[in-house]
Amino acid sequence: MARDKRDKAKREEAERANRGVRTCPHCRGTGRKEVERLERDRDGYFDGAEVTDCAWCGGSGALAR
Repeated sequence: MARDKRDKAKREEAERANRGVRTCPHCRGTGRKEVERLERDRDGYFDGAEVTDCAWCGGSGALAR
């Protein structure tokens, strides 16, 4: 089953490339980017992450040629 998902992902990537649309390499096509942040709570500090729109593709997940 995992192989089918990989094959489908590769096929979709090839179809997008043929249409002139490439997947953003920074967010891997999700349109969202996880940014490491140091967050604070009542007890002190802990590591956390913030999910924001990808700056490279503008949140679309694709780059035009």
